[in-house]
Amino acid sequence: MSKILIAEDEPAVSRFIVKALEGIGHTGIVASNGQRAWTLLNENTDFDLLITDVNMPEMNGLDLITQIRASDMLQHLPIIIVSGKVTVNEISAYLDTGASCFMGKPIELKELRRYVGLLLNRRCPASG
Repeated sequence: MSKILIAEDEPAVSRFIVKALEGIGHTGIVASNGQRAWTLLNENTDFDLLITDVNMPEMNGLDLITQIRASDMLQHLPIIIVSGKVTVNEISAYLDTGASCFMGKPIELKELRRYVGLLLNRRCPASG
């Protein structure tokens, strides 16, 4: 069982992700914004994966990823970044920032479970 941090400010989306993760034997911990996620990551370095939204209050997903990649303790954490209504250039920028994979919203259960499984094994499919 893996411990996965979910940085998402929409309660319905975070509940969906938690249930999806529980369905495949993982534990999901929710942070309602990027700043709270950053605090949790620094207090608990035993997270196996981060799933983060792009647009959140207090600290957005891109700033969160930038801080993680600059951290000696957290820089290798696999990250799925999630967003709706994005362009190919934006997806490329998310991946360039340090996200391991991109998933569009609305999140598809099968795709989420597949990406989580692959990233926990340190591989990621082509993002899209």
